[in-house]
Amino acid sequence: MINRVCFGINDVRILFITSSRLGDAVISFSILEGIRLKFPFAKLTVVCGSEIVSLFKMFSNVEKIIPLSKRKYNYHWYLLWRKCVKTKWFAVYDLRSSLLSFFLETEQKNVLKGKKSFNLRALEQLSQMGFSSDIFPRVEPFFEEKKRTKALFGIDRYIALSPTAGSSKKCWPVEDFIRLGDWLKTIGFKLAIFYGKGDKERFAVKPFLNHHADALILGGGKDLSFISAALQKCSLFVGNDSGLMHLSAALGIPTVGMFGPSVAKLYAPRGEKAFFLEAPGKSGYGIMSLLSLEQVKEYLMIVFRDCGIDIGKEI
Repeated sequence: MINRVCFGINDVRILFITSSRLGDAVISFSILEGIRLKFPFAKLTVVCGSEIVSLFKMFSNVEKIIPLSKRKYNYHWYLLWRKCVKTKWFAVYDLRSSLLSFFLETEQKNVLKGKKSFNLRALEQLSQMGFSSDIFPRVEPFFEEKKRTKALFGIDRYIALSPTAGSSKKCWPVEDFIRLGDWLKTIGFKLAIFYGKGDKERFAVKPFLNHHADALILGGGKDLSFISAALQKCSLFVGNDSGLMHLSAALGIPTVGMFGPSVAKLYAPRGEKAFFLEAPGKSGYGIMSLLSLEQVKEYLMIVFRDCGIDIGKEI
């Protein structure tokens, strides 16, 4: 319970420490939504990786963002402590399992325990932090970015495809993505391709772009608020287990994540229209190349039906 003597309605400050990686940070959106519902007037300070700062600018209750860059000997935690120690916090939600909250003045310490879990990671976080499992991650792009993407996409219907991931073993073959793109075009959709920054990802999608030269290119480290708005313009997202997959689900668009060597029951996308498809084999050990194009097409037809997405042609 809030100490009314010490904390007025405008003085409830919460420190939220999350991951440096896009996927794990998006998974933590469920906790942010729980905080928003429980403490609607709280002012949040978010600690995250420097590459995903723009992600948290989309949250209206976030007052300050502190980028956390790793230093030798864990010196980054000392620097963070110096930035936070003068503030009297109402609560600290630490998803990095650090000791920082024990050296800050705060009414509540909520530190994620590192015990092995057999539940979906988002649900495990909600449980440990005292929030309902019914809470879903939510994020909304800036109005200005929505205007930009509206002009870019026009009135055409697009499918978002994301052929990359943090590991090549997690990727469905790009040749299959190319053929999936051919099929999607025949049933009335245009293609938008999403991928992360870096030469490795650009090289991975090059065969796709050579074949589908008319695809909208939305990759290479663009601002995450813009990418979020672009994802919302798509009728459906299809991609490997990646941060973009989690972001798509949090944005509320129908999302299909494909899983092989990662465990779907732990890392499946979470949202009101989130789905996943596993490669043949034991869960967590599937081989992506064994997931056939026909299997993916059949599954997408089910998703189209369940989400009320009309296709342009009868097949």
